Amino acid sequence: MTPEMKDAFYKKYKESPLYSENTKTKIDESRILKLTTSEDQWGDSAFTFVMLAIVLGLIGFQIYQTRRLKAQYARFDAYFPEYANNMKQLLDDAEYVDPKLKILVMEGILVSYDINFTVIDLSEVSKAYLVFENRRKGGMRVHLRFEYANKKYDSILFRRQLLRLKDLVEYLNEEYNLGLKVDFRLLG
Repeated sequence: MTPEMKDAFYKKYKESPLYSENTKTKIDESRILKLTTSEDQWGDSAFTFVMLAIVLGLIGFQIYQTRRLKAQYARFDAYFPEYANNMKQLLDDAEYVDPKLKILVMEGILVSYDINFTVIDLSEVSKAYLVFENRRKGGMRVHLRFEYANKKYDSILFRRQLLRLKDLVEYLNEEYNLGLKVDFRLLG
């Protein structure tokens, strides 16, 4: 590019609407300083830490649930190795089955195959009881808790079909002498 061409181009550029005398835009420094005060930075940092804590809490809960579920399936496989690959056959062979509550009992082992898969050896249970929770919007929830000698417990949550609990409680009291007592008028 020759210097003449460069001058002609520059001259045309100065005449065009793209050219501005003030090539640098002025920055309002007072507003920038207000946006980056230490108070605002602290608020942003606190929000970031809160969100990070929530995310880590959710990840931790998922890890806990996965480990708990794996342990329950391993326990099921230990008690019923012949049904490890065919769990549906256990429904046909079980001593007690309630498909609405999604509970079965076979050879002294209670299996809840609802949302939370739980396997309980009834011979290890030292105490069993029902816990009633009244929820404002969700109605009543009932937990069937099985406590062991080491004070740990397993719990099965029932939200629906509460009247069907009567048959399960009567069966467990009759066959395994758990001593569950409940006033079924509370259930509806």
